[in-house]
Amino acid sequence: MRDPNTFKRVYTPDVNKKIPVRFFVRGFEYRPFGLIPMSLHLIGVEGRSRGVAVPARHRRAGRDLWSRLMYGTQTSLIIGLVGVSLSLLLGSSWGDLGLYGGILDTVIQRVIEILRSIPTIPLWMGWQPPFPTTGASLRSTSPSPSSSR
Repeated sequence: MRDPNTFKRVYTPDVNKKIPVRFFVRGFEYRPFGLIPMSLHLIGVEGRSRGVAVPARHRRAGRDLWSRLMYGTQTSLIIGLVGVSLSLLLGSSWGDLGLYGGILDTVIQRVIEILRSIPTIPLWMGWQPPFPTTGASLRSTSPSPSSSR
């Protein structure tokens, strides 16, 4: 139903009708990362092929906040997974090289000790001056009224 003055959709909840929302429900087909066709959804309405379950409210553009949250979480999890995978790969390969001992093991140990000895707070404080959070670099470039005198 639409409001005749603003033409916006008006939703009125029906508290007498219960809709069974379930986890891992089959629904419309999608492709995660554009690769594998799947139809299993984390949350859905059971028994409806085209049913819609909206666990979070819609925005003006029609996108619900839950799907936006899931896409953002997906990106963050992928970044974390790539970081952990690289750490595992580098750590295990450097560790395997250190098994042979000798000068290579000593060099690897010293490099790691140097990296671990750098305190992080002064390092971040050192990065503050080149990248200020306030000041002239963030102000607009339009001339102010007082500069025209």
